[in-house]
Amino acid sequence: MPYLSYCMSIIEINEPGIRTFGDPETIAATNPLWREDIEKFGPWRHVDNHPLSNEGSGRVWMSGDPGAGTRITICGKCGSAMDAAWRFIQDDLFSPWDSVLAVTQTAGRGRHGRSWISPPGNLHAAWRWPLPCEGHSPESGWKNMISLLAGYVSAKALYDISGLDIRLKWPNDLLINNRKVGGILTELRSDDIVVGIGINVNACPPDADLRHDFAAPATHLAAEGFNTGPLSIWTAFTQTAKTLFMELTTALSSTEFISVIRPMLAWVGKPVRIISGFDDIAGVITGISPDGGLCLNCKDRDIVIYSGSILPVA
Repeated sequence: MPYLSYCMSIIEINEPGIRTFGDPETIAATNPLWREDIEKFGPWRHVDNHPLSNEGSGRVWMSGDPGAGTRITICGKCGSAMDAAWRFIQDDLFSPWDSVLAVTQTAGRGRHGRSWISPPGNLHAAWRWPLPCEGHSPESGWKNMISLLAGYVSAKALYDISGLDIRLKWPNDLLINNRKVGGILTELRSDDIVVGIGINVNACPPDADLRHDFAAPATHLAAEGFNTGPLSIWTAFTQTAKTLFMELTTALSSTEFISVIRPMLAWVGKPVRIISGFDDIAGVITGISPDGGLCLNCKDRDIVIYSGSILPVA
């Protein structure tokens, strides 16, 4: 699997606001896939006085090209990859396209602020994106499309590197054969964007452990025939996704982008239920509206929804 030149760092910091634990050997011991990746991308060398070590109070190990423009920071065990990324942005240590990859999280979060627990071996990442410009203005239609753009780019990138039939469940869940393999969470603060990406690499919760109202059962990449380590996946994924992002936002307007999504959209032409608050809407998915909503045909009436959980109708 090809990958660009990266500068990779494993960090261990223990301070208020950000606590990460794990040296290369500790991380390798968490899961066979992580051991393969630690060995593949080694050797890892201890670095004194690295900017990420918080003036020497932490420890950092590095691999790859120190001069590379793209940096991957690996946290063995941390509260949340998203929180770590925001802390590094706040401290002016993260540039666009830099990312955090957590081996495991103690306070990971999903949609609607729900907690999210996932074992070592799966992929838990937070990736800083630039704000797309349209007509040389960052205050464009893209700003309201970030969640959908992140969902589509992630689905297409994972499809490209795995060869699996990845579909996008509006707005930002990833499916294989109607089973959830990953999810995307976007956070926008001023003009800073962090995209959280979780992918089931070699484990997923059994159906019995899911919420009673789950939209799709879970699966993982290894079960679908793609058995590769999280760091190997992440290097290939970020390379592919960055290229897609640049191509899409350069060649298309945010409105034109809508037409690109439909071929990867799950359940188009299929009956679904949309549960939003106290509303339970039945209809058939027809596509995406110009402002990113989900288009439905409900009893010969076309409507657009902007929030809610989609459940397929058997």
